[in-house]
Amino acid sequence: MNCLINPKLLDALVRRGCIKHRTEIDAFYRADDMAGNPLVRAHGTLIVIDILRSKTGDYIMKCADSYDGRIRTIKGTMIYRIDGMTPERFAQTHQISPTGETITPPPKRGRRPKRVQPKAQTTA
Repeated sequence: MNCLINPKLLDALVRRGCIKHRTEIDAFYRADDMAGNPLVRAHGTLIVIDILRSKTGDYIMKCADSYDGRIRTIKGTMIYRIDGMTPERFAQTHQISPTGETITPPPKRGRRPKRVQPKAQTTA
């Protein structure tokens, strides 16, 4: 099942610049079928063109459909994938918790770089 993005997580990702112009998202949107009848909900891959904020504080995104280039306007909370990852996994790569708070990165593993010894100064 596709889980939608948490509004607090969306706010944190937009404020940090993780979701911006040309970000690829998968989202639900309203569409028409071939006969022109409105569908309740369709989903597809979209490219973010512009991010706007409504008076109520919700994010409204203007997106281009990656299939036919049609411009669509969606609510930010209808996103279920960002760059092919779930919102929680995408946030984890940017050190953000699923609730939208900053987390400390885990300690790095592996070999430490060699320390360069300072050159001895000679006095004449």
